[in-house]
Parts: sequence; structure tokens; C-alpha cells
Amino acid sequence: MSQLFQKLKEATELLKTKNFERAEVEARALMSIVLGCDAAAIIALDDRSLSSKEASQFEELLKRRLRYEPLAYLRGEKEFFGRKFKVSPGCLIPRPETEGLVEEVIRWIRSRGISSGKILDVGTGSGCIAISLQKELGSEFSLTAVDRSPEAISVAKSNAQSLGVSNIEFLQWDLLRSEDLPSANEWTVVVSNPPYIPSAEIPDLQADVRDFEPRMALDGGEDGLLFVREIIDRFWPSLAIPGLLALELHSTVQREHVQAEFSSLRMKDWVVGPHLLMERF
Repeated sequence: MSQLFQKLKEATELLKTKNFERAEVEARALMSIVLGCDAAAIIALDDRSLSSKEASQFEELLKRRLRYEPLAYLRGEKEFFGRKFKVSPGCLIPRPETEGLVEEVIRWIRSRGISSGKILDVGTGSGCIAISLQKELGSEFSLTAVDRSPEAISVAKSNAQSLGVSNIEFLQWDLLRSEDLPSANEWTVVVSNPPYIPSAEIPDLQADVRDFEPRMALDGGEDGLLFVREIIDRFWPSLAIPGLLALELHSTVQREHVQAEFSSLRMKDWVVGPHLLMERF
């Protein structure tokens, strides 16, 4: 057995002791970071030896993963909507369900025949929503992306630059404490993946989320809807007609609570999983 596969075998056993369900896959993922190749390609490296530097790097990554640090932070990137986004512990790791939110925004815009407009991304994090929308919709749409974390804004700007997007305005802005945005009028779309985990549920999250991802991007207050309510209150009046407010939520129960609480608004609404999409018309 080659040195490489011996290392993989030892790492797999250690990961199993920490109850990683896909220990072998995890070990290969760590090795792929060291070798700079796709994890699937490792199987062909049966006679590969590791340099002392590579072996040390692998051991360090393994230690970090055994403490449940997310793979995305170890890699420094995460794929979203077919593109690689830089991530750091200062911003939430992009998730597949948020890709669905982006898809629904694009579908709504195209179904309404809207060819230009203004889009606001609240709580942009890595910038994955705003940048994906800009890449898919084109320069006819102007985007503003806000986040209260200066580190998140820095990561988002870096992602925009590396992905060739230059026409998104990134602003550090706190939804709960700041005055209205200067340009807060006639938004075609307001989209957000806000903090939506009820505070009491944070300790029960998986360790890789609870202990490493920023709490400010997770904690949605007592019932998880603190930021959701604020977004609707602030931005519903400034939506264009037609306009869309698209929110990612934690559960269908949360969605039902929001629908009941804001039932007096004159709107059309439809849902995709826990997402809530509210159309002003």
C-alpha cells in the first residue's frame, strides 16, 4: 500500500471514531485539498508518495476536520450555482437550498417579462446570491448587496472581482440599526437568506455549523423571524409594482407564521419548500 493510501486509511479510521458518516469520502476530500486535484482522481494515484510538506498539511487539515471545522472553510471555497465562491469563517457557507431561491427569482423575473430593474440582496454574506443573479440576468439589472459584517462584505467584493462582476454596489449596513438605504425605492426584487434559526435552537445545531459559522448569520431571534419581519416592514412599501420579495426560511411552519402575520398585505404569494415569495401587484 502506498504512503498516500496508508494516510487515507488512517484518516478514515480516525474520522469514524468521531462519527463522520462518510469518513472515507471526507478523507479523500482532505487529500484533494493537499494535492490540488479532484477527490475522484485520487483513486488513480496508487503509487503516489507525499512530500514531508504534503504529509504535514494533510495532518493539520485532518486535525481541523476532527474538530468539525467545515470542509468549505478548509478549502476556502464553496461551489454555488456552478461557480466557485471564496468563503471564510466571517461569512455563511452557501447552501444548495439557496440556489433554489436564486432560481425562483430568475424564474419570476422572466415569467413577468421584466428586462431591467433594481435588485437588493439583504445579508449578502459571500455575495453568492447577488453575484449569481448578476451573472444570470446581465447588466440591465443593477444590484445592491448589504451585510452588517465588514468581513462578509470584503469576501463578497473579492468574489465579485474574481468572477468578473463589477457593477454590484456592496454596502456594510445593519438592517436592525441603520436608517433606510439612500436608494431604497422602487426595488424590482428584494431577496434575502436572513438569519432564521430560533435562538434556543442554536446549541442543538450540528457542531460544524454551531461552532464555526458566524452566529450573526444564523440567529434569527426568539422565533427565528426577527430579520424576516424587519425586511418585510422596511422593503415591502418600496417594492415596484410588480415587485418580488423572496425570502429563505427555516421551515414551512415559519412560512405559515409569516403568511398569517402579514395577511393584510395586498399581495400574491406562492412557495417553494420553505421559501416564501411575495409579489406586490
